[in-house]
Amino acid sequence: MFFRTVAAVVGFFTRPIRQTSGYGADARCRIFITMNDVRLPSSRPPGQKGRAITQATDRYPQVRVLSGDITSLEVDGFVYYARPDLQLGSGIGGIIRRRGGAVIQTQLDALAPRRVTEAVLSGGGRLGVSFIIHAVGPDLGDPEAEQKLGRTVLHALELGETQQARRVAIPPMGSGFFGISVETCAAAMAAAFERFFRENRHLSELYICCRDPWMVPEFCRALAERVAKGQHK
Repeated sequence: MFFRTVAAVVGFFTRPIRQTSGYGADARCRIFITMNDVRLPSSRPPGQKGRAITQATDRYPQVRVLSGDITSLEVDGFVYYARPDLQLGSGIGGIIRRRGGAVIQTQLDALAPRRVTEAVLSGGGRLGVSFIIHAVGPDLGDPEAEQKLGRTVLHALELGETQQARRVAIPPMGSGFFGISVETCAAAMAAAFERFFRENRHLSELYICCRDPWMVPEFCRALAERVAKGQHK
């Protein structure tokens, strides 16, 4: 097994939600559950590509949960929960379209449609990231939502690996508009992270970026519980 929780939510809690000793000596990924170790820039020169947000502290890739605007993070690229037709709708999709420019949707039109669990790459346009991963995930009504969501996340991360990305941001996949519960989302993402980090990767920092601050402690708790359960398998 490959996870270890090592930090606490800052701002909502004054003590760790859960601390564990890890999945044995070969644990390869540490999950930092924190809100305030990433700065969201108020401005960034056009065309600037993914500067470091934080400095990795050791040889393990690090997964952090935070609150903010995923399109403004200083990362190499980020994941967007896409529809099968790859149309950038409202919400985050609208932000990508407005800030990134029409070129992103033009690139997506040439790649659509896509099946659930598939992911495609577009450029970042004017957003200042090198790429955006558009991952098509399931809706709430899908009876295999958790399994399909896990495959969607894994495919998205593997696509980022083809870009030799060091820092990638991903939202709580399927939560919110698509109706997937925080618990299901956290379980699927934790399982995907475990599979992804079984091999040596370019990725050193993965940021789970919640749009709403209230979601951070809920997602952290659900993620920590899923990780803890994995220790006893």
